[in-house]
Amino acid sequence: MYYDWEGNPISMKEWSHLYGQESRFMKQDTFVHGDHIVKVSTVYLGLDHSFALLGRAEDHIPIIFETMIFSTDETVDQRQWRYATEKQALNGHELAIKLVEEDILGRHDEHL
Repeated sequence: MYYDWEGNPISMKEWSHLYGQESRFMKQDTFVHGDHIVKVSTVYLGLDHSFALLGRAEDHIPIIFETMIFSTDETVDQRQWRYATEKQALNGHELAIKLVEEDILGRHDEHL
């Protein structure tokens, strides 16, 4: 099923329009660490990635946003988190940046 930014059901045609917008790339941050590049990306998916596995249908909250880390360093590449709301996704993006800065890169690396 397809959803708008607020989690309301929409048609595939409406989703296709929203998904095609540049604004679906909500936040992007890139870091350089030695020979490695690390990118934190948060996007609107619009497709429910919860796969309706939890709760009853009337209680269902679609998971339609995602934060992901991409890196040439395999130890951090492909870490991901998914969210139901735009606010959760943006907060999650900031937490992912902190993870990269503090736990992976250290605070002395370059943030592009």
